[in-house]
Amino acid sequence: MFDAKIEMNIYVPFLFIIYPISSIFMPNTSKYDNYGIKIAMNDIFFVQIQNQNDPPRFLIQFAPYEKSSLSSQCLLTFPNATDHYIYSVAVGKNQQQFFFAGELFNDKNGTFIGVAKYNASALSCDTQFSFVVQYFYNYQHQEHFIIDVEPSGRFAYGFANEFMFIFDSLNTSLNVWNANETWLDHSFMPHAVDINDTFGVIAGFIRNPIQTIAVYIPIVYLFNLNSSNYRLFIINYYRPVATPNTWQDLLTNSDADTYSAKYDMSVSINEVGNVLVGMQFINRVFLFSVNKTNIDQLDFVSRYTNGRSLGNGKSVTWLENGIAAILINTYSLQYRWIASEIYFFDTIHHGYLSTTTPLSIFPNSHQILPLRFSSVFLNIVSSSSSLALLDDQGNILIMNPTPRGYFPAVQDIGTAPTFTKAQSCLAGTYKNQSGVHDCILCPSNTKNPGNSSIQCLPCLTGSFCPLGSVTDISVSALAMVIQVNTYPKSPENTKFEDMLVQNTFFIHTCPRIYLSPLFWWFIVFMLGCIIICILAYSGKCFPSSRLFNQRAPVKYCLKCIDLIHEGESVMGGLGTLGIFVSVIIIIWFGALFLKQYPIETTSASYFACDSTIRNAKFETNLQSLSIPVRKDEQTIFDLLNNQSFILNIQFVNTLINCDAISIKELRGSTPETVRWLTCENRNGILTLSVQLSHQRITVQILLEDVKTIGALRIGLVANGTESERFNLKELNFYQSFFKYGQILAQSLPITLHITKVINETLPITGDESMYGGIYIPTFNVDINDLFLSNDQYVRFTLPSTILTIALSETPYYVKNVQQPIVKLSEVAFDSVLFSMGFLEICTIMLVILALPFKAYRKHFVASLLKRSYQRLYKILRSKTTETNGNNLEPCTLYNERPTSSRNDTIKSFCRRLFTLTDRSTQRQHFPLFILGMIILHIITYCLIRINLYGRDRYFDINLPNLFGFFLPCMVPTPDAVRNLTVNSCPRRMYTTKCYYDDALKHICSSFAYPHQLWRLITVNFCHIQWLHLLSNLSIELIQGIPLERKYGSIRIAAVYWLSGLGSSLSFIIEFTSGRAIGASGSLYGLMVFLIVDRLFASFSNNQCRSFPIIQLIVLLVPHLILTIPLIVLYNVAHWAHLSSSLIGFLCSMIMIDCPWLPTSVNRIHQKILRSIAHLPFIGC
Repeated sequence: MFDAKIEMNIYVPFLFIIYPISSIFMPNTSKYDNYGIKIAMNDIFFVQIQNQNDPPRFLIQFAPYEKSSLSSQCLLTFPNATDHYIYSVAVGKNQQQFFFAGELFNDKNGTFIGVAKYNASALSCDTQFSFVVQYFYNYQHQEHFIIDVEPSGRFAYGFANEFMFIFDSLNTSLNVWNANETWLDHSFMPHAVDINDTFGVIAGFIRNPIQTIAVYIPIVYLFNLNSSNYRLFIINYYRPVATPNTWQDLLTNSDADTYSAKYDMSVSINEVGNVLVGMQFINRVFLFSVNKTNIDQLDFVSRYTNGRSLGNGKSVTWLENGIAAILINTYSLQYRWIASEIYFFDTIHHGYLSTTTPLSIFPNSHQILPLRFSSVFLNIVSSSSSLALLDDQGNILIMNPTPRGYFPAVQDIGTAPTFTKAQSCLAGTYKNQSGVHDCILCPSNTKNPGNSSIQCLPCLTGSFCPLGSVTDISVSALAMVIQVNTYPKSPENTKFEDMLVQNTFFIHTCPRIYLSPLFWWFIVFMLGCIIICILAYSGKCFPSSRLFNQRAPVKYCLKCIDLIHEGESVMGGLGTLGIFVSVIIIIWFGALFLKQYPIETTSASYFACDSTIRNAKFETNLQSLSIPVRKDEQTIFDLLNNQSFILNIQFVNTLINCDAISIKELRGSTPETVRWLTCENRNGILTLSVQLSHQRITVQILLEDVKTIGALRIGLVANGTESERFNLKELNFYQSFFKYGQILAQSLPITLHITKVINETLPITGDESMYGGIYIPTFNVDINDLFLSNDQYVRFTLPSTILTIALSETPYYVKNVQQPIVKLSEVAFDSVLFSMGFLEICTIMLVILALPFKAYRKHFVASLLKRSYQRLYKILRSKTTETNGNNLEPCTLYNERPTSSRNDTIKSFCRRLFTLTDRSTQRQHFPLFILGMIILHIITYCLIRINLYGRDRYFDINLPNLFGFFLPCMVPTPDAVRNLTVNSCPRRMYTTKCYYDDALKHICSSFAYPHQLWRLITVNFCHIQWLHLLSNLSIELIQGIPLERKYGSIRIAAVYWLSGLGSSLSFIIEFTSGRAIGASGSLYGLMVFLIVDRLFASFSNNQCRSFPIIQLIVLLVPHLILTIPLIVLYNVAHWAHLSSSLIGFLCSMIMIDCPWLPTSVNRIHQKILRSIAHLPFIGC
């Protein structure tokens, strides 16, 4: 087109011999993928060779690469150069000239190297470039001929199979020599080269010296330039070796000596000495490193493999900031093109391995090639910052670098070359460094609403913020709505009698034993026994009291209701009374169980040990829709078939708007466009509602937008109807699809199967069943197909999102049948029958227990007691007779009724043994306080056991924790301790890490925390084990009652509570943060009080000193026997027991005279001792 100044110089060294050409070189000039690289660029201009013209032409595009116009580009014709085929073109880094080399073809022969020098001062394009070309004719046609320019731009180096040359553009001199003088292997065939300022790397093939499968094998040479003659010399080499038993290991490369694009290689060196070598025939790109200060080794770093195909690394180049651009073509092993893409890798921050995720891939969903471009890419070249792409049709795309927060968007204005322009990163993506690569997705838990394209913002804690988020979305927005629960299974026991037996007799498996009739039988029986014992005891001690007068009426009433011994026994009356109460519980259970039907209208069975039991049994089965249904069922089927559906779709965490949406219904093969009912994007959730024309239909929703989507939520809504017998349930379910750390894909095929569910409820009265119906959804989709990881997203190229929902019905339906276990007549009959059986069982049990007692009580028990105390009685009686007459008789029981018989004497002695009064005139008090404490202990223990059994299911408060002694619940904890984090939180807090104050408040319960001073008192009522309770009750019965009868309730209560309070306070000294329960502190005070009392009785009675000691032994031995196992099994607070004993001793000093002290001068010593005993209480 333009006439340029041409300077033709032919250089032929005299040492070379001219060989005749044996064949004619006839290249396909229309192909750009043939014999070398046809493009080159630097920061001044871009050059493309167009061999399809004869003579060839050069397309020159000047920087800056922003637009195509006549003023910014030139199209030069190689003048007087017909039959010239240019192999390659090359430029220096910043020089205003470019080099080109090639061969003559047709009937001509020869090789040429030329340079086109740019004159910026020239006014027209035809005068801006001057050509200098040199020829040499002494070599045959070269299948592999490449050139490159050293960075200064002065020297151009040529490499071929047979020769090498250096072309000096400054002096226009050409130095050609035989290639065998340089290569270590004379069979080397060069394929790609790049020269840096200090070294160069060249890749090619050599003939395999070993007789193996491969005829030619690849090799990479590291070379340097001689500073005197500028010739290169080899320093090191690397020979890639295929992994054994892989497809690369089976390649022969037998035709590698003949040029084929399949064997193209590429080399690129960056400014720090990193080297990329691409070998597409083995689908690998190698990364090497060279020490620029000591160039002696080509160090292998890593490699990138792209699977079982060809094309990886057809062209490679370095960009700024350590970013590598790799042209990855995908060819079959037969070299048939499949795809072409450019991968951008951040080798500094992410490395370069086969598992490395690229920064971005071109083209993609928002970087789309113009339609005139071919999908087959051939080469990429770069300047210091820009990147140029050549396709197989000769089209050029120049990608310009963009600043942070922007990506290069393709600007198609119909001119050639095509350029990119900066465009702000899409919402959900960011870019924190400049370059030609694309923006990348915001990591999980970060977001970009569209105004933060340089660095993503952190999301709120607890929000739904996946990969590529644009806003904070509440997790509740992804809530799934499930209308149908699993239909219950029939219980194991479907017989009412078995349930009665389970609820009555299996107390050990009942978490709430107070619901068992047997439990209440025991309670009534035991309370009756206690009342009878109290009445009997009152008669012995206080014959004239009112309680004694009530004994006869009570006995009469109990004998009247006695069904066990036919009106003869008081105990039988108590058993019968317990049976009456149990029968009431059984009838109450049956009446409430009858109401537990149907399950839709019932709640938990609080009246039974098993709260899950219902008066219902179930049956579920699948039935084919092809089988005709019964007439009474047809109505519910018709209601379901006529239900109208509304499809609700929510695209979560996206900025796509409604104007990008189009909807089609697919009926067969004909799509029909429909309109949505409602559509809006509110707070990052795009909500869409579509009225479906049929229940079985396919809906396709197209979102023509490239913005990111975080999750998908699909719902189906339909109105319900209700009549007297038929209830069509309202349909309103939602299913959410999301994966943390991933993003929604662009292709979303979802199949939704709906299944009819028919619930038939048989009547408990009458004969007409109730029917209910609803559809249940089943999504047939693999969630992994709906979402993309970051690595998958950068490889996706669809410019839109397509959601396809295929709605279909299953060919079967679910039939659920619910029917009652028992009806009213069965409940009445079974309850009466079971009550009669329960009565007989209790009768037999009491009779069996009473038989040995009746048979042997006179012959065994009485005789045993007589023999046990006969000798002791004789000894004591003899000593009594020997004593002088005295008003004080410590060994004789004074009673209004004389001891007339031996039996009465033994009874009197036993009574005397448990009586602490020493004078016949001394008043006897009723042990009201001790009896009351015993009853409170028993009731509290029962409540604690009930609470512990049902704590997890029925009670939120732990009674031992609420009433036990625990100092942190009673005194405020310092702030430094309260704010500590602990890892062992209470189970019901449902967390493993919490603050100390929160955990403590949960343990103590929040009421009056932390001032729960009632624990000083309530600790005495708590017992955790039956052995603990039995031990304390034995002390109260054996020691407490005798003491209270002698000293009265007020004094004993004072000793009891003062000792208990003292033990609680002293417990703090031993365990500052420990817990304590039990009344043993109070009882140790009573025990010491008893010891002092008996010692006083022994010292004050000169006539019978041994009897108080015998009493002391008898009263203390049961306590010691029951206490030893507790000391062995449990942690005992000995310091608290010692303190309570000391308080009991001080109380005895105050309340009891001390006969072992001198008694002169108004008992002054006793007064002093009592004063000293008062001091601790006054000090407190």
